Amino acid sequence: MAKLANSRHEAFARHLAKGRSQVEAYRLAGFDDPSNASRLATQKDLVDRVEQLKSAAARRAEVSTEFVLSGIKRLTKSADLKVSAKAYEMLAKHLGLFEHTKRVEHSGSVLQEHVDLTGLEQSDFQRMREIVEKARHGRRAD
Repeated sequence: MAKLANSRHEAFARHLAKGRSQVEAYRLAGFDDPSNASRLATQKDLVDRVEQLKSAAARRAEVSTEFVLSGIKRLTKSADLKVSAKAYEMLAKHLGLFEHTKRVEHSGSVLQEHVDLTGLEQSDFQRMREIVEKARHGRRAD
């Protein structure tokens, strides 16, 4: 795949391929309002270009999945428990064992709702405190 026709889209793709966040890449590419960053990042031609740039960088570095995994496998045998545990975590992520977690991206504004609590009595606040305390300790509020 050749460079993207739109120079700002190409710059955005290059920044994403280097590991920048969507918002940071969007701004570095010359866009002002980052609210469309996630929408642009999901366009097929841009996704393909980012993958192409990452693949080219990996080839230049002569790094392969097998090379990385073999290094991680060696680390699982480390005497340092933290190193060994991190290596196992990385292997599990690679194998998709943590697929139940989902990544959520947000591209719009956040609705903030303000609630007027001036009409509440002291007993209402005490009841709220009790509910929060029970929730902290894993108990159901009555």
